Amino acid sequence: MQSSKQSIGDLIARGQQALQAGDNAQAETLFSYALRIDSRNVDALHLLGISAHRLGKLDAAIELITKAIKIAPSVPSLHLNLGNALKAQGNQAEAIKCYRQAVRLDSGYFRAHNNLGAELSALGHLAE
Repeated sequence: MQSSKQSIGDLIARGQQALQAGDNAQAETLFSYALRIDSRNVDALHLLGISAHRLGKLDAAIELITKAIKIAPSVPSLHLNLGNALKAQGNQAEAIKCYRQAVRLDSGYFRAHNNLGAELSALGHLAE
């Protein structure tokens, strides 16, 4: 079992490197391999969702990150990135809900505050 965990960790680490290098297709492949080993791995689901988003596969991104949230609902970055995918899909109201949830989970999460503020500002809700 230890080698399986190491394999997943290695695949995720390599996938993160690919994401950082802008190689979203390679990242997608690596995170998909990790999910073949453990279909409920939150990091692999989340990062595969980010890869899908960057590749323009918004429905897949939303589905993957939503699955990760069902497993780990208290992780603020999951809600932030779900909001980002929903925003890209044009679903601003749901994106705002996600950003608010990320802020509720971590009141110091700058990126969530920033994204929430930007969306509220775009809607003309500056008082919120």
